[in-house]
This record gives sequence, C-alpha cells and structure tokens, in this order.
Amino acid sequence: MTHGHTCTVCHEPIPDQGIVCHACWDRTVAALASLGALMADLDITITGQGRMPFGSSGSGGVPYDQKAAGLRDTIRAQLVGWCLLLHEDHHMPLPNDTIVDMAHAVALSDLRMHEAAGEAVAEITSWPAAIRTAVDWPAERSVVRVWRCPQGGEGWQCEGWLHVHHPTEGTPYVSCHACGARWETLEQMDELRAVIVSQRASARLLTAIFGRADQVRRAG
Repeated sequence: MTHGHTCTVCHEPIPDQGIVCHACWDRTVAALASLGALMADLDITITGQGRMPFGSSGSGGVPYDQKAAGLRDTIRAQLVGWCLLLHEDHHMPLPNDTIVDMAHAVALSDLRMHEAAGEAVAEITSWPAAIRTAVDWPAERSVVRVWRCPQGGEGWQCEGWLHVHHPTEGTPYVSCHACGARWETLEQMDELRAVIVSQRASARLLTAIFGRADQVRRAG
C-alpha cells in the first residue's frame, strides 16, 4: 500500500513516512497525557460524588452516573484495542491494564507510523472533550484565552492555550482545553505564574490571568 507524504488528518506535508504529521500526533500525545487528571474527575462523577459548585456546602452528591461510566468503559476498551493492535503489528509490550498505563504506552509507541494512525488521532483527541462534557463543571460567566499552555514532557509539547474561567459561583481557575490541565489552588496558581513569568509574559497579561483569582483566594 502506497502512502503519500501528506497527513491523513490535516493533509499537511510530512517529511518522513509517517501516516499523520508530528503536529497531529503531538495533539494525540497531549490528549493521552491528560487522561490521568480527567479520568479522576470522571470517576468522581461516576461514583455519585459529583463536582459540587465551588463554595457550596451541600453534602448530597449526584446519583451514580451510568452515562459517565459508559464513557469510561468505552475509553478503556478503545485503549485496549490500540494496545493490542500495536502489540500484534509492532510488537509493543502490553502495558498494565489501567487507563493511565495504557495511555502512556500508546503515547510512547510508533502508532504514528501505523496505517490506522489517522483513525487513532481522531478517536483519542476526542476523549478530553467528551470527559469534560460528562463531568459536572460549574456554569461559567466567561472564558478568556490568554497564553500558550506550558505543559509538556519527554517528546511532546502541548500546543493548546490557557483559558481563564470565571464560574458563576466560586473562584476563577485556569485550564487548557487541549491537554486537560487545570490550575485552581493557590499553590497551583503560584507554580503556573512562575512558569509564565519565565516565558517573559507582560505584567498586564499576568494580571489578566491571576489578578482576580489571587484577590479571591488570598482574601479567603
């Protein structure tokens, strides 16, 4: 089977024999890297604890969420499928049967070179948004895009943007819609501030990101 040198997802030129380009694969790796934190939130929803609005004091959660449980099972089954495919076709060792371990194995694999890579990119990059939809996030007054996401690791760098969220109830927080990273505690905000300062962000931008959140948290 002959492949052209264009990405099967975005149709951009590819300098090697990969089936998808490095940018599309980087988005896939970022989605896989976000699963640990996102699945933790999904598990909270599944077990009936729910994500209560910031500042609420209610003790009751939401009922067991069958839809969220179905989403978790679907993601697990799809990850198992990709791991088995890589094991059979590319001799990848099978990882432990957990979502985080399987996601890590796929992220480090050569799935980008497999003829099914385009399908993998479409499927895997849809997971973070599906999880965020299933989780009961607070309603928001506004969401403002402000800065490139600093998340990254060995072999990948998130290409998403940081967004400042202003919930209708509770305090603002920062998140990346691409990789699923989220900063909400004072300590997390301070760590994020240090990273952004090192990237030479302007004083006005720092105020836009942290000003209101700092006022609320430090006053509390």
